[in-house]
Amino acid sequence: MLDELWAEQQNHPIVYNYYYVSHALKYFYLSSKIPENQFNTTKEYFLTDFYNYQHSMSQQLNKLQKGMYYTYPYMDFFSHQKVITIKSPVYSNNEIVGDIGVDIPVKSLIKSITLPKKLKSSLNFYLYNINKNQKIEIYDGYSSHLLPPIPVHTHLNKQTLIFADISPWFFVSFAIKITILCISLLIIINYMNVVLKRHKFQKQRYQLEAYTDLLTGLFNRRVMDTIIKDIVTENNNKSQPTAIIIFDANDFKIINDTYGHNIGDLALKHISSTINDMTRDSDICIRLGGDEFCIVLPNANLEQALVMADRLELAIFSGYFCHYNIKISISTGCTVIEKNETLHNALVRADKILYRNKKNKAENKKALQRQLNNYIFKSPPKFPKEE
Repeated sequence: MLDELWAEQQNHPIVYNYYYVSHALKYFYLSSKIPENQFNTTKEYFLTDFYNYQHSMSQQLNKLQKGMYYTYPYMDFFSHQKVITIKSPVYSNNEIVGDIGVDIPVKSLIKSITLPKKLKSSLNFYLYNINKNQKIEIYDGYSSHLLPPIPVHTHLNKQTLIFADISPWFFVSFAIKITILCISLLIIINYMNVVLKRHKFQKQRYQLEAYTDLLTGLFNRRVMDTIIKDIVTENNNKSQPTAIIIFDANDFKIINDTYGHNIGDLALKHISSTINDMTRDSDICIRLGGDEFCIVLPNANLEQALVMADRLELAIFSGYFCHYNIKISISTGCTVIEKNETLHNALVRADKILYRNKKNKAENKKALQRQLNNYIFKSPPKFPKEE
């Protein structure tokens, strides 16, 4: 699964290894960029000083609370290369059970600095730890001591400075191109920021995918216990109403049995796309499961929910979604969450209203058709026939 999640890194010029270390179960997973004959990890690895120093539990609490942190350059245990690690602790029941992160070789970092050879050969890069009064070499571009170097630095964080020692000969011969120096420093800092932001974005994306229905792209029912509860509580505190529309597809089983599940999936996608087109940005659209859906409308009363439900019924019924030129209709149930009422009780009430309305689905379908007959429509669209 880690290989699939990080597959896109193959498209980047920077080479890095990703890994997961389980402190609880004592195993180590590393992306397969190291030859097998060099990867000789055994359980004794977890008894080494290297392991004890590297895991998150040895870090300061304020670093861990930020979610991610990076290490200074060190010699990697497996690849025997100098690397910088960006990692994030993995929690279970508020305890750290593992670390996930990436190892970025310092050589690869230096290769990413696309500067003219003349300029690159006139620079020395190193990190300086203020607290430890420690200098960490990254790159040596020149070694001439005829003239003292010109140091330039910037803060990487509160404890760390990044220095560039510049050969004065460079200014003699390339005074006109002095601005390239600023570009080189920005490349290093921006590269680190890009990696951190990408790692943070991917972490957020994986969390979002856990709340997303893969077929329709809507939220799944997991949001009921998290996002929805928070919205309902906030609206109740502000004395603002929250409406709910629950609906499902009429005769959906017949469509699946007659035309196959692929056509059934197209029907569900047709419903979900119509919902997205007709709801507000603040509305939360959810696929509860099967052909059952829910829309939560913050700051909306019952009358507004009923109007929205009528519009959805007409819009969904008016569209063709496959080459068989069939339509699908829905039955809806609307309610407003009462103050101090649980979300579960409101959903149960809306569900009962839905099934009462579902008894009149045939009459509702005829009424929808009469509404459509009042408009001038072209003939049904022609879809390419499937073999």
